[in-house]
Amino acid sequence: MKNKVLAAVNNYHMPIRGRRVIVGFSGGSDSAALLSILYELSPALGITLTAAHVNHGIRGAEADRDERFAVGFCEERNIPIEVARYDVPGIRRETGESAEECGRRLRYAFFESLDPDAAIAVAHNLDDSAETFFLNLARGTGLKGLCGIPPVRDRIVRPLIDCTKEEILDYCARNRIPYVTDSTNLSAEYRRNRIRQEILPVLRELNPAFADCFARTVSILRCDEAALSARAQELARAARREQGFSVAALPDAADPLRDRTLSLAMRELTGTQPEARHIRALAALLADGGSVNMNGGKTLVSDGETLTVRTPPAPRIEQSLVFSALPENTAFLDKEIAFEPLSREEYEKTIIKNKKIHKEVFYSFLDCDTMIYPVSVRTKRDGDAYRPAGRGMTKTLKQLFLENRIPAAERRTRAVIADAEGILLCEGFAPDERAAVTPETNHILKIEIRRNTK
Repeated sequence: MKNKVLAAVNNYHMPIRGRRVIVGFSGGSDSAALLSILYELSPALGITLTAAHVNHGIRGAEADRDERFAVGFCEERNIPIEVARYDVPGIRRETGESAEECGRRLRYAFFESLDPDAAIAVAHNLDDSAETFFLNLARGTGLKGLCGIPPVRDRIVRPLIDCTKEEILDYCARNRIPYVTDSTNLSAEYRRNRIRQEILPVLRELNPAFADCFARTVSILRCDEAALSARAQELARAARREQGFSVAALPDAADPLRDRTLSLAMRELTGTQPEARHIRALAALLADGGSVNMNGGKTLVSDGETLTVRTPPAPRIEQSLVFSALPENTAFLDKEIAFEPLSREEYEKTIIKNKKIHKEVFYSFLDCDTMIYPVSVRTKRDGDAYRPAGRGMTKTLKQLFLENRIPAAERRTRAVIADAEGILLCEGFAPDERAAVTPETNHILKIEIRRNTK
């Protein structure tokens, strides 16, 4: 069996050579065989071993027995061991997870916490992979779900993945390797155990060479999945745009490639793993456009050309400052607004280079004599409208913002100056025609709106 383990390390390019390896060690036959084999192969592989045992707090005295066994097993062989204890029943009541899900999450988190640079070896075998195949098949899955348990995932490796349970038990017996038995492995309450106890024996009866046939089949499926996934990643890279993903080429791609590419795009845009129903819904509306609501409140939108994510609207920003007489300057959101009265003569001497909005400063001028106090400086309100000088018509602020392509986030902070009669000025645009400076204007108000950039 050592040769099978070495072959798996080489064939699946397991990243363990010359590294520290954390071995998940429950004390059962699989992990005992794995730890023993890696211990024997450590000089050839150039690895240093640390065993890691987790007491899940589920089986009471039996779990404590397993912990004592694991510690003693490692002490006899001079293998360092780390032990963690969790109250899985209590934790899962708070998280809503199943006992299996909660235990797995805590277990791997513990392994990964021991050394961020170490490889992590766990003892899943070929029978475990077959059980996973049938569990996924029973609840519905794609090609990836039929590939069984992956031999390598990031820094997690499974050197026993091509070994059967029978081979492992035989190895332990021939080499007198002790182990403990988890009583929950015998319970028919767990779906995995029912597959192990009822389905796999029937398949072996139908075909004594079932293990070898299953291994070949899974190997073929993994190669197919790897090829399709690699091509989908190429398509996703080619379709990536600054604001999302181009969908132009996707409707013509074969369904397996299209769906994988959509899954990659959806995951990147939303940060969540899409379900099959999301992918089907999005594939159906790619060309004509539409939207799909994702888990977590996010929405994916296709306009027939680009796939983007619609984010919830930002909360409205509201501020209103009211003055019975204008101050010299005032702070408003991220800006400083200065008010400077000018005589006609001073106005005439002022050189106005550009009245349009700049990145940091906006200048404008009002006829002071037309202003009716109180005067307010505020943010935009629903329905705001006025007659910008020179336009000859009333415009809503919404129309002005859209026509001038003002970003939505910036619209919420534009300063609006109004008096008792209505809007006098909106930052970035001409003043209301009733307050615009004319040749007859004698008292003029210069307004400077400066954005703080610190």
